[in-house]
Amino acid sequence: MSFGLVANNRMDIKLANPVPVAAVLFPNCGSAVAGFMRGTKKAGVLAGLLLGTVFAASAIQVTYQVNLGTQIALGNFRPGSDTVFVNGTFSSPNWKSTASDGSTSYLLTPVAGNTNLYTGTFNIVNAAGDTEDHKFIINPGGNFSALNWESPVSTAGGNRSFKVPGVATNLPIVYFNDQVLPAAFPFIAGTDFSLLTFFENRGKVYKDGGQTQDALTNLKNSGLNCVRLRLFTSSAAQA
Repeated sequence: MSFGLVANNRMDIKLANPVPVAAVLFPNCGSAVAGFMRGTKKAGVLAGLLLGTVFAASAIQVTYQVNLGTQIALGNFRPGSDTVFVNGTFSSPNWKSTASDGSTSYLLTPVAGNTNLYTGTFNIVNAAGDTEDHKFIINPGGNFSALNWESPVSTAGGNRSFKVPGVATNLPIVYFNDQVLPAAFPFIAGTDFSLLTFFENRGKVYKDGGQTQDALTNLKNSGLNCVRLRLFTSSAAQA
């Protein structure tokens, strides 16, 4: 060990096995200590900001897409009343599926011009190269009381999955449950609307989920695709 007196009342200490910095400051050098501490603090803050920027930049955006056309036609999904969301290993915690755990942050919304297609773009927690698992869930009435988890044919009922890329990506459009309508729908869902105006004029209302709705819209959203209208006359002569 050796000692050396240098300017500003500072004594340098040199060790046989030196540490990065070794200096002894005299009591009248408080300003130097304060300056050193301020510099260290600023450097730490800057490093934290840079590190945070790196972490923020690492978030990968993924767009999920599901076609609900078949479910709408079958009456399993009612636009405007039911909701659909995606959940899986892309969030923290994983597999959010209750009204209070943040699952509503992953709701999908219909695409303009194609109301059968529901999409959503989210930042995922998975790193590039990881395998992400997910499923789409229909939430009847939006109240989380009877969730309809999909059971995809392509995965034998298991989770959908993909390898996370290093950049933002759009996943392919899939049908809920992989269930696609045949070219010709096998049945007609219809009703007789002949007396609809008669009842509405007498104060009758039609509701969905407790909310009053237009009767035609209500039934259409429930899968109705055909109606019958009978014409009435006021007398036998007019008939």
